[in-house]
Amino acid sequence: MTVQKPIEKQNKLKGILLDLTTKAGISERALARLLKIPPTTLYKLLSTDDPNPSVKTLLPIARHFKISIEQLMGEEPINKLDHNPLESTPWQPVLFVKAVNAVSKILAEQKRTIDSKAALNLIKEIYFYSLNNHLQEIDSNFAKWLINKSIFDSTS
Repeated sequence: MTVQKPIEKQNKLKGILLDLTTKAGISERALARLLKIPPTTLYKLLSTDDPNPSVKTLLPIARHFKISIEQLMGEEPINKLDHNPLESTPWQPVLFVKAVNAVSKILAEQKRTIDSKAALNLIKEIYFYSLNNHLQEIDSNFAKWLINKSIFDSTS
């Protein structure tokens, strides 16, 4: 089943999705991986004026951000404009340190250097990914994938 909406609704979807991912501190690529949807599907939602999303695509996104599909589509307001599902998540300093260590270790193994801002963004994404998945340890495969993808994206 496909949700048919006018172009103005699609632009709302794009804006809402961009706001949610920015405020949650997660990249579109990491969100796609987390939700197990193709990155191209999420990219289409964010870059096309008429992406014609299916309920199958919208439902996991809405659930992830703890909002309804109607709120995601801009048909109903999100109660809190700066909605961030991680705001109610307790700080986990041990997990954060593990994210720092994972990034440091992977970069050292690959003999790569990156600037501080890029390193902090990677640490934040890996930490949030772990929180969102209720992990007590860092998923090293995800961390390596994200770092390699980030390095590749910055060189292309």
